[in-house]
Amino acid sequence: MEVVSVPISSCSKEDQKIYQNWFNFVDSDGDGRITGNDATKLFSLSNLSRPELKQVWAIADSKRQGYLGFNEFVTAMQLISLAQEGSELSSDLLRSKANMEFLSPPSMEGLDALLSKTNGSMKNMNGTNGTIQLQPQPPINLFSRKSRKKIQPSLTAVTSVTDGLKRLYNEKLKPLELTYRFNDFASPALTESDFDAKPMVMLLGQYSTGKTTFIKHLLKCNYPGAHIGPEPTTDRFIVVTSGPDERSIPGNTIAVHADLPFTDLTKFGGAFLSKFECSQLPHSLLDHISFVDTPGVLSGEKQRTQRSYDFTGVISWFAAKCDMILLLFDPHKLDISDEFKRVISSLRGHEDKIRVVLNKADQVDTQQLMRVYGALMWSLGKVLNTPEVVRVYIGSFNDKPVNEEAVGPTGKDLFEKEQDDLLDDLIDIPKKACDRRINEFVKRTRAAKIHSYIISHLKKEMPALMGKSKTQQKLIQNLDTVFEKVQKEFRLPAGDFPSVDHFREVLSHYSINDFEKLKPKMIQAVDDMLSHDIPELLKNFRNPYDIAERLGLEGASVVISSRKQKNVDEAVQKLRDRGIEVSGVVCHVSNAQQRKNLVDKTIQKYGKLDVIVSNAAVNPTVDAILEIKESVLDKLWDINVKAAILFLQDAAPYLQKGSSVVIISSIAAYQPATAMGMYGVTKTALLGLTKALAAEMAPNTRVNCVAPGFVPTHFADFITGNANLRRELEAKTLLNRLGTTQDMAAATAYLASDDAAYITGETLVVAGGMQSRL
Repeated sequence: MEVVSVPISSCSKEDQKIYQNWFNFVDSDGDGRITGNDATKLFSLSNLSRPELKQVWAIADSKRQGYLGFNEFVTAMQLISLAQEGSELSSDLLRSKANMEFLSPPSMEGLDALLSKTNGSMKNMNGTNGTIQLQPQPPINLFSRKSRKKIQPSLTAVTSVTDGLKRLYNEKLKPLELTYRFNDFASPALTESDFDAKPMVMLLGQYSTGKTTFIKHLLKCNYPGAHIGPEPTTDRFIVVTSGPDERSIPGNTIAVHADLPFTDLTKFGGAFLSKFECSQLPHSLLDHISFVDTPGVLSGEKQRTQRSYDFTGVISWFAAKCDMILLLFDPHKLDISDEFKRVISSLRGHEDKIRVVLNKADQVDTQQLMRVYGALMWSLGKVLNTPEVVRVYIGSFNDKPVNEEAVGPTGKDLFEKEQDDLLDDLIDIPKKACDRRINEFVKRTRAAKIHSYIISHLKKEMPALMGKSKTQQKLIQNLDTVFEKVQKEFRLPAGDFPSVDHFREVLSHYSINDFEKLKPKMIQAVDDMLSHDIPELLKNFRNPYDIAERLGLEGASVVISSRKQKNVDEAVQKLRDRGIEVSGVVCHVSNAQQRKNLVDKTIQKYGKLDVIVSNAAVNPTVDAILEIKESVLDKLWDINVKAAILFLQDAAPYLQKGSSVVIISSIAAYQPATAMGMYGVTKTALLGLTKALAAEMAPNTRVNCVAPGFVPTHFADFITGNANLRRELEAKTLLNRLGTTQDMAAATAYLASDDAAYITGETLVVAGGMQSRL
């Protein structure tokens, strides 16, 4: 079966010129990337629906980078052309279409006029005979006596998730790692090439289990330096990657190449580098994935031969860098030798990357294969200490036809399905690479944070003057007890702690007295990165059509209301810019005539009501309940509770069968804060109102409630805007962060949708795990 990589669009040279012109026009900052905001403006000219354009972006940005390069942009344009012709959009559409070079560019309404206007304005720029005169720039004083503070642009200035992670690492995580020597104990410092590297797949197994043949099977050709035979032919680590021509690059050369993520391999010495090389060749699959072919794991008498370098250490290094690890077995080599056990043990912490391949399975008949599979699972169960069953692919991954005489037609069909599943898994790697990078970054951050707690605790235990040597020896010997103390003191998960033995071995080479004390500001910066910066980064680079206005983007026509015309106009324009069908009406919910007007105008425009979201609320006081004036009590009750009832009285006659009401309460309904006591009481009343209305309006209308946690909005700014209060609130959640408007929109959209068709009278608490019991 032919391996198809992530779609790379092909088109005629004439169309490429057109697309390049469009791309340059949309790429406002000239960085070769089109982000979501720029794309939505251009894509809207196609007159496709929002769901279709959302699908276009999702397919074109298959790697989930948050931007489109030129190739991805061409893919998007071709998808738009096919959608305009009536084709149903899917990830397989471009691969199933023949003669793509004859596909015309899409119709983009008004784009030609915009291009002409832009070109015309450029000709009028201070030019003579069509040439542009650049204005002279003021000289820069490189030797000013005054210090210049380096201004770091915000995360909104970066143009991809990867760039954002680079900045967060250099500004917040790397200082913590360097201060507490995390790179010496766990993982080397990350470089630019680590973030930019293509996904990697590492193949492990005993000699002659088909590792090199497997790569050849995927590429449909040999790679430079490949040797295949029954004896241990591959005696070195070979990284197979893309390049302009076919060649092999020695390990010492690769290790000093700054653009490749292998510079840290120099720590394994010249003996290893002499057994390491990079094999380059031009190949479409290698444009997206690199493979790491490894020496066969030794077994039997061969294990007595010592390798000249730290084999398991190298495996562990590559395991941290790889996106997938394939353990290859064949039916005649199921034993797991001592070296293989050490190799598998070195993969600790990367179990989610491991896949097992039972290769050459057509060498045994069906009955034997069943027994071989059972024996393999038994062997793996002794060395893979995970409660989950590892995924095993069964097949014969080479260019020869399946031995149907041995396995029969049923076995042949099974092998083909297994091969397809494995190939799909491999093809998905580039699509998941960005998610994997984020996952590894967060995992590294937690490990570095725990490491800093351990190091600072050890430092704290050291005496000021006498007995430092004895204290250090005692701490090293009782390191497992130190880990337990740190875990209990900071309430950390035990599974995130490093290996005690490895930590003890490295620690023995250092003087604990030279370590740093705990620096709370550094820890807080890392906590802020996890709770705020990374979620904000992901929000900026998600699919631009997958936004907070969930109901509108899921097909609903939206009517919004607010007390002030200015607020209504701004909100309506914002939603229309997103392509949502929306109208707005001024309405103060305590005004009976304005409530009636809101309902009447909605019915006049749309003829019915399907969903009502009741979200009006005030909190005009921070006084204790027993000190609140009667007029303020009346206002709280009128707006927060009474208005919701009166509005539903006006709207109920127009609610359709199967309609839904979502009332917005608050976590304060369960735990009223001191400054929000009466506000909390009114929100508690909404919980009871939900139950009562659900019974009263059934079976035609469902009534549910959302109780949001604390969300940094203008309404809650007096609390969330205070850094100390914000940290206290974050600490009360299990997820160590405040909520977002997207979190609340998703919960509301769910309760309003048919997915919640059998849910009524319930309150969904969306508060990150804060206590929510009355």
